[in-house]
Amino acid sequence: PKSRILTLTPNNPDYSKKYKDNQFVLVSEYSSGRLELWKKTLNLFINKNNYKNIFLGFGSSADRLFLKETVSNALFYSLISGGYLGLIFLILFYLYILSKIYNFLIHYKQYSKDIISISSITIIIFIMLRSLVESSFLVFGSDSIILFICLFYINNKKLS
Repeated sequence: PKSRILTLTPNNPDYSKKYKDNQFVLVSEYSSGRLELWKKTLNLFINKNNYKNIFLGFGSSADRLFLKETVSNALFYSLISGGYLGLIFLILFYLYILSKIYNFLIHYKQYSKDIISISSITIIIFIMLRSLVESSFLVFGSDSIILFICLFYINNKKLS
């Protein structure tokens, strides 16, 4: 497909000799082409005049349909799949998780010996950070199961 992205880094050879029909976009960055994918996703929303799709998105795996790649970011995946409404709900979910982490950190002395709580918070933070460079818990079932189990555990802890 014409929208595939290859990067020119010291680890990758020059693909222009191998692919003479210009099927690939070559990017000279150290982002594995993610920045280019994110720009294409934003351009897709800026240049579309179909307001229904802008607000409701293009459906699951829309990144594969339009970009021929995974968009590699939970926020952009939510935007292209669920539109502005999906992005708003994902941001609200992030804020909910941040409030739980903040509440836990305020009461940290109570749980300094509770290894399960500390592990749950660490796993939640790791998955949330991973969602900045991967679609993470939005696409991968194992990530979402682990995230929600940790959230349920932290949510059911009695904080005083």
